[in-house]
Amino acid sequence: MTLPSPYSDPSSPVTAVGTTAGTPARQFSEPLREMCALALLGGNAVFLFLGFSSLFFVIDGWASGFGLRCAAVFSTFVGPLAIGLPMAAVLLATYVAPMVPRSRVILLTALIEYGIGAFFGAVTFLGAFASDLVSVRATLEGLLGRSVWLGFLILAGVVVVRVWMGLFPAPRPRPVAYAGAYAQPAYGRPYPGQPMYPHATYKPGSAAPTYPASDEPTSETGWPLVPPPPMPGPLVVDADPTMRVAPTTIEIGGDATQAVPAPAPTPVPVHVESPTQQISGSTSDRGA
Repeated sequence: MTLPSPYSDPSSPVTAVGTTAGTPARQFSEPLREMCALALLGGNAVFLFLGFSSLFFVIDGWASGFGLRCAAVFSTFVGPLAIGLPMAAVLLATYVAPMVPRSRVILLTALIEYGIGAFFGAVTFLGAFASDLVSVRATLEGLLGRSVWLGFLILAGVVVVRVWMGLFPAPRPRPVAYAGAYAQPAYGRPYPGQPMYPHATYKPGSAAPTYPASDEPTSETGWPLVPPPPMPGPLVVDADPTMRVAPTTIEIGGDATQAVPAPAPTPVPVHVESPTQQISGSTSDRGA
């Protein structure tokens, strides 16, 4: 079985035209694609520097001839070369598959060159407009022609910006989870700090749900009951040591009498029944 060749046969005009893989000549120029894009950007950078030098690095008649110099170097900042060279570099680097490894650097450099051209293009546009005010015809023609070239430059810059934002989007900030933030309770669960009350599950055809008295989880509720608050301990009231009890006379044998003192009162525990702590107690019976 013979595998098809990755490149079309150049001797056949049918297979050489309209193929997606490209012609065999591409394998020779593909390694130079990135270098060609960088060379286009470097050449445009040299032209921009020459235009800047011609505009400002002048000794004689710097102020009087500024308007004429602006009209002369306007096309250097906003012209066919200033717009076409960076755009061609972007197309070579990103629009031809596969993209070159330094496509990010090429896009960034093209954006910087368009920004420099737009800034000095606006400066030379105003200078040339002020220089053409001596003639109405020159003013109108210069205003219309330079406005069109500025529009082309802005359009090319917008295209490069959109390609940059699509290929290299800015990372989105992730939300930070703050410690101690209020957590949203799940359905059927109480808020933090609230007691858990039993929730009985009612099934059709069964008896009414009941709430168990124990605090253990059951199959019906699924939630432990809240234990009752602890009862206060018994309150013991001690007898008053200064209390005196009168002796009781008991007849023994019908003649003699003997005084038997009553037993000391026994402390009686008293339970608190209400917030006012009503205390009730009783003492033991005295001797008959």
